[in-house]
Amino acid sequence: MKTLSKLFMALVLLSAFTCNKDVYPLDNISLSGNWNMKNVSGGLIGLDLDYNIGDVIWNFNTNTSQLSVTNNILTTGPKSIYAKFQTGTYSYYIDTLNTSLELYVDSSSVGLITVGISALLLDDGVATDGFLTRFEK
Repeated sequence: MKTLSKLFMALVLLSAFTCNKDVYPLDNISLSGNWNMKNVSGGLIGLDLDYNIGDVIWNFNTNTSQLSVTNNILTTGPKSIYAKFQTGTYSYYIDTLNTSLELYVDSSSVGLITVGISALLLDDGVATDGFLTRFEK
């Protein structure tokens, strides 16, 4: 009985930590507009980089399928490395991968995308040592 109780408790805790109420499928929420890079986490080293509002801004124009990136990181440290793109305009598209949506920028996959009311998550899709990038409106 104790084993079942512990298993049940573990499942409850796991579900509590994996719930994300502000994330919805892309067809319910608009990708358009400015998204501020907020955090990059993961990897074997347990990276956890916070970005300030305005450090890195991605602007998706869904009418033209253009992504405009404003990268205001001036140093060459980790924040610059994990910012993904330099300032510029890139073409993008989203493709279905099994039951997930995958974002391609200039024809290269940058990860699985989930968009919410105020959050955009970009997961590079590597289960054990991948990176998760969080953007906020």
